[in-house]
Amino acid sequence: MILAASVIAIGSTSAAWGQAAKQEQLAGSLETFCVKWMGFLEQRERDNKNAIAWRPITEGVEGEFVGYDKKYTCALSELRPETKVPVGTIKYLEFKYRHQGASTSEALVNRPKIIEATEVTEIFRYSKNEWVY
Repeated sequence: MILAASVIAIGSTSAAWGQAAKQEQLAGSLETFCVKWMGFLEQRERDNKNAIAWRPITEGVEGEFVGYDKKYTCALSELRPETKVPVGTIKYLEFKYRHQGASTSEALVNRPKIIEATEVTEIFRYSKNEWVY
């Protein structure tokens, strides 16, 4: 009887270790995915800045573009035995910037003002050995 209880405890511990190892592996792959995702956002910000639609104003010109904070958090939902599809999230701030200056070249060298900030949460699922949006 005691032997059976020990076997159950060992089996449960083994399953828990397996679940923990899977959680750790998925968390590592999610972190790698998040770094790549933020790289996409850096490129999008550069593209947005290069595509500013300039408007004339009394003092010269102004233009707006969307950019992203470099800080982010990446999180994996807790895996449970009933978890069918692992889910991960990345949170970051999206900024709407405004450049102003006497000319477009002057406006671009001036530090842009943040005119709007939005917290963004992206949700991903793990499917076929990769994170999917």
